[in-house]
Order: sequence, then C-alpha cells, then structure tokens
Amino acid sequence: MGIPVASDWCLGRGGGLVDSPAMARKEKSRGKPERLAALVAAGDHGGARAEARATLEDAAATEADRAAAARLLASLRPERAAAISAAVAAAVAVAIAIWSLARR
Repeated sequence: MGIPVASDWCLGRGGGLVDSPAMARKEKSRGKPERLAALVAAGDHGGARAEARATLEDAAATEADRAAAARLLASLRPERAAAISAAVAAAVAVAIAIWSLARR
C-alpha cells in the first residue's frame, strides 16, 4: 500500500519512510532543503544523513542546497561532550562490573 507499516520498516522490508509512492511524488516536487527537513521531521535521520551526503557529493547541486546539507549534517552530529560522557559512563559501568565480580 501507500504507507509503510512500522513492523515492515523495523524489519528492513520498508526501506525508509519516504518509499511510499504518494509521499515520494510529493517530496520530489520540493527542493533539497525542504526534503531534508521533511526527512528529519519524519524521524528518518539516517535517510536525511544519506540524502545530505549525496547532495554534498552532487556536482549539479546548487550552493544553497549544499549549505543546507552541511547545516543538516552538523546538526545531526553528536556533541563532543555527550560522546565523551557516554564513553566515561560505559567505562564506569565496566569497572563496577569487574569490581563486583572480583569481590566474590
């Protein structure tokens, strides 16, 4: 049908949120920045990231499209402090697990 089922999308059978023919026709009429914003709004961050990378590599893309793609990639990049705190938290969890197992 036109709208992918969540279970199909989770199992990899749907391909993505904009694979439905009705949505794909509507999205093709929009420009790249609007399409990228629609993908992010739909929660398809992986699709938006892939579309932005393809736009940056496309020689025929306009400068405005390239700027929008670069802004999108920068906004989807995890912040350095968040990545460092996640790594520290994982290291602390591993240290606690090793310490609790060694105490027995």
